[in-house]
Amino acid sequence: MHQGGEAPLRTFTTTMRDTCRRTVRTAVALTAAAALVSACGSSSSKPSAARSSAASTTSTKPAASSSTSTPAGPSYSTRAFTLPLDIALPSFLKPAPDEDSAHFVTFGSVDDTKAIRILSPVALYRPNASATSAIPSDYVGYLTGLGARGAQITDRVDTKVDGHTAAIFTARTAKELNGTLGCPTTGMSADDCFGIQPDLALRIAVIDTGKGPLLIWLRLALENRPDLAAEIARFNAFLAGVRFATRAPVIEPAVDTKYDGTYTWTLTKVDATHDPSGPPSAATLATYPWVFTVVLDHGKGRLHIEFAQGAPEDHTSTFTVDGNRITNHGSGTPETFTVVQDPDGTLHLTAVGTIDPGDNYVNTTEPWTKKA
Repeated sequence: MHQGGEAPLRTFTTTMRDTCRRTVRTAVALTAAAALVSACGSSSSKPSAARSSAASTTSTKPAASSSTSTPAGPSYSTRAFTLPLDIALPSFLKPAPDEDSAHFVTFGSVDDTKAIRILSPVALYRPNASATSAIPSDYVGYLTGLGARGAQITDRVDTKVDGHTAAIFTARTAKELNGTLGCPTTGMSADDCFGIQPDLALRIAVIDTGKGPLLIWLRLALENRPDLAAEIARFNAFLAGVRFATRAPVIEPAVDTKYDGTYTWTLTKVDATHDPSGPPSAATLATYPWVFTVVLDHGKGRLHIEFAQGAPEDHTSTFTVDGNRITNHGSGTPETFTVVQDPDGTLHLTAVGTIDPGDNYVNTTEPWTKKA
């Protein structure tokens, strides 16, 4: 549920990609990715994990300061984050965050190969636990203790970030440790919280704020074969530009949850004949049925698409509800639909105004059946 491109790039055949760009590229107006790209040939998003790879043991390096220089670049002041921060953004990051909420802020890199996460966790999942635990008072001790549960916590540096004591580690694992870093809101599953994962390396700073730990980490996909020494220097430069502010955070408005739930619908070969992009080719028709599953949860959505042929797709986004209208806030122009809800929870969507024909086709052709 928290944006991040945590899975490998997926592609389809050229024929499939051309068709999907016309029809599934926002696959569902409520849940296509916040920085939306085509649902075909896009990065899928598993919002729960901050991932990585390897085995256990912890090592410690001599203390070093991460505040020796301030990187040049634009500045960003968090709005909703519970611990207000002013950040001098290095050039490798985009100038605006993908999310700025009460307990989570995240910036993607300009080349989309890495990300900076900022988390004030409200709960976490200990390894293999089915329920959340409170945030440990000794979070650094807890994190290093994950070495006994399969994580590799290495290259420790004890330092300060804007005067606050901090410990910095590199974290990897050979097996999934879902939710072990923490959750930004209550009621989340382990898969939807952040944890150390096999396909990522994380450079994590745990900062003592006096109000619980603040986690900041650089997320690196191992498939990109990152130069860890260079990335550690890059992360230190980012931390050098972090300042704690005294202003109050902006209180997020209440979210209308009346349409929250899990929904599914299927587009068939018969439906494909009504595609406004025109009659599908034989190759495209072979990818039907398209099975959509959407989770709407407190203004955030997750979409999973299964095709008869081709890899599945996953996307995340945000949405707002106003009466009987629901609006997707992905990239580009927001798209609004009126909603009729049956007694059993089934949703019938109708586009408001002029929207992308492919989005209209995908979202309104079949009703969304609510799962029990």
